[in-house]
Amino acid sequence: MQSLLVLDKQGNPLGKPPEWQEYSKEGSQFLDLAAAGVHNREKFNGEALYNILAMAIEKHFMALFLYKKYMPEGHTLKDLLAAAANFITIDMQLIKGLDFMDSVQEICSVDEFSICDPTPEELARMIEIALGVKKCVLQELPINEKSTEEHSRTAS
Repeated sequence: MQSLLVLDKQGNPLGKPPEWQEYSKEGSQFLDLAAAGVHNREKFNGEALYNILAMAIEKHFMALFLYKKYMPEGHTLKDLLAAAANFITIDMQLIKGLDFMDSVQEICSVDEFSICDPTPEELARMIEIALGVKKCVLQELPINEKSTEEHSRTAS
């Protein structure tokens, strides 16, 4: 957290968009890739699409955290959800959805881990979950009109 405060005090010496905007943009790009990848199963298997969607969700949550100058304690979807609840309202359906997604791949344990290949129906549900996270996060961020139009296009 200290490094975020130092950057905030220094301003933006390189004239680049704030890092949270980059994370938001990247989250939308990952989400778009997964949505397109569902229709191109020769190139994207279920496991790859799951991981792309998880990255989209993590990027959107990290945009929120960077904007709020906050770092979550962990990076599982449950950890990110718990941290995000400090800043946004998350409905029960989205909470259950993220819990479901976390159960698909349990790879954080050093003793045992499991990886499942999601079905097309599960992937469709995961895309809806990722869109829900994006929507919740974007409501909290001060996105200018040009960014809002870009984000609206990517959500369609």
